[in-house]
Amino acid sequence: MIPKRPVLLVNPHAGPARARGRIPHLERAFLAAFPQGRILLSSPGAADLRESDLLVVYGGDGTLARLLSLPLSPDLPVLLLPGGTGNVLSRYLAVPFDPARPGEIFSRLGWARPLAFSPGMADSVRFCLMAGAGWDGVAAQRVRGKRRLGPLSYYLAGLAATFSRNLPRISLKIQGNEGRVILREGIVWALISRLPPYFGPFRVPGAGATAETPFMVTLVRDSGLRVPGAFLEMLPGWPSGLFSERLPAREVELCSGSLPQPCDSPGGSTDRVPCQADGEAIPSFSRVRLSPETLALLSFRA
Repeated sequence: MIPKRPVLLVNPHAGPARARGRIPHLERAFLAAFPQGRILLSSPGAADLRESDLLVVYGGDGTLARLLSLPLSPDLPVLLLPGGTGNVLSRYLAVPFDPARPGEIFSRLGWARPLAFSPGMADSVRFCLMAGAGWDGVAAQRVRGKRRLGPLSYYLAGLAATFSRNLPRISLKIQGNEGRVILREGIVWALISRLPPYFGPFRVPGAGATAETPFMVTLVRDSGLRVPGAFLEMLPGWPSGLFSERLPAREVELCSGSLPQPCDSPGGSTDRVPCQADGEAIPSFSRVRLSPETLALLSFRA
């Protein structure tokens, strides 16, 4: 593909200092490859992208997640370059970006193929990777020093959340295969994954495997002290089922009360349950489903 009207969106606040220091080199390489291209340093509006035939995003997973609120055309290819803290999605898409030679990625666009992808929706918040409630949300709220510590900031926040004494108990109504409904109570961590990668080496096998059940739900009961065991089960080669339960899902409802209380009842509200989407703290949500919109992510996976 040879784009004629590409746009480079740069998030100057994402990632550690070394990632932000690469921005001038990337901008020069982009304009050298595409003299007619435009560079945006703030969140674009729909009008900024209307005539574009390629959107290059330099930032992290949260940068792309914030773009999902825009009415992006399903025909607009989106290239995500790793410029954030975790860069989980760009690694999953195998984007061959070399910060020392930023211009090379633009000469390799012919290697990429557009991946038609429908994000998930946690109420109205769209996400590409996962949404979490309970322990996950507490950890996202406690992340500090991302610019200085990088990925270590997430591990430290997760450790602090594990020993939190105030983890809420969540109930879930999970719609699975062939209309099957599964009820679970007493959950301290509910992770709803749209794609397998979580963070670092941790993965949720089976996420996004079928169109009928596009999510994989990981559930941890009773205590935050079981969370480290759940992470071990997310490593390659480790058996699952001892510390967590995994269930394929088409849609998920969350409640803070006991089932079968409706989740939209006063006692079932999740207003006080900490939540996250793609690693960023978000308002509490009560329902996860597939977005009707489709995104064209450029993938270099074999």
